[in-house]
Amino acid sequence: ARALAVVEGRPSVLVLTSTGDRPSLLVDALTRADAEVRFQSLEHGEPDGEALSEVDLVVLADVAIARAGEITLLPGLSPEGQRTLVRYVGRSGGGLLVLGGSFGFGPEYAGTPLARLLPVEVQDQGEVENPRVALAIMLDRSGSMCAYAGGHSKLQLAIEAALAASSTLRPDDRVGIAAVDEMTHWYFPLGPAAGLPARQGRIRSISCGGGGIFVYTALADAYAALRATPEPVHHVIIFSDTADSEEQFQGCPFTPCDPSLPSAVSLARTARAAGITTSVVGIGAGGDRDTSFLRNLASAAGGRFYLTSRGTDLRRVFVAETRAATRSNLREEAVALQPGVPHPALVGLEVASIPQISGFVEAERRSTADTALLTPDGH
Repeated sequence: ARALAVVEGRPSVLVLTSTGDRPSLLVDALTRADAEVRFQSLEHGEPDGEALSEVDLVVLADVAIARAGEITLLPGLSPEGQRTLVRYVGRSGGGLLVLGGSFGFGPEYAGTPLARLLPVEVQDQGEVENPRVALAIMLDRSGSMCAYAGGHSKLQLAIEAALAASSTLRPDDRVGIAAVDEMTHWYFPLGPAAGLPARQGRIRSISCGGGGIFVYTALADAYAALRATPEPVHHVIIFSDTADSEEQFQGCPFTPCDPSLPSAVSLARTARAAGITTSVVGIGAGGDRDTSFLRNLASAAGGRFYLTSRGTDLRRVFVAETRAATRSNLREEAVALQPGVPHPALVGLEVASIPQISGFVEAERRSTADTALLTPDGH
């Protein structure tokens, strides 16, 4: 005689993130589905084969890919960690769910060990049909940037964020990286992104100066450099201390200034009319003296304003901003969804109840994959 025993229990799910932030909406949905949810940040290491053998499903919630030689407190999934997941899926039959976002399905996913598991083909260096980009990144190198966040200074983390953001560009896109105190110091003058790897050592040698960042000078120099380039998309990212953003009016380092002087806000507004947009990354707190100025600057410039008090957030912010501004496969826009092929994930879901999403990561479907949801234009 033979007998077959089927043992059922709550499925065990491991949710992995690059940061310590818990993806509450995702965890809540899994919990409501009666799953036993474990949560782990890559800040505390990668799960090994033994840990993975104890779970039924691994969720990569907007996980970054580790970049060789990078100095950062935001960890990414290493090649060995990716190969461990490949073995977990291929040999053990484990489930893997990969979610997009600031990092998920980014260009750096292309050609990695993890790529062979994905149901999509990820483009490296953005989509071919997108317009060429010229990007200037202006970094605050004032004394306050020497403050440490963990084992590295804010400036070191900003430099790595700038390098990571630049790596999402295509080789023939144009990028410039400058450090600014009372004047602009171009550590990588505006030129093809293909030349950046050879200059990373010089860029990583940027050191803190004194005083604060001269915002008007930074913008004027960035706009002057971008106006001379033929690319149709021109964008500036300026990184500044929300408590020490100086020269808000031309030639006037400290407030109060004569309001009749040309202002950084009016300069940014004029640049926007000429086709150059500017986004601002502020490090500090909402109540700092210069936060309102930086927010208004981004609004006038047609860009976005980011505020963080943690240096470890900078890589995520810079990469997301660059991919959004350059349309490097991250689409931040309101998008309606409609069903694709019949799929178990949609059983019992009314079409009218599918909410809009606020963005998606563009990729190509593999021929062996099913597409459960589509945008109106077929993505």
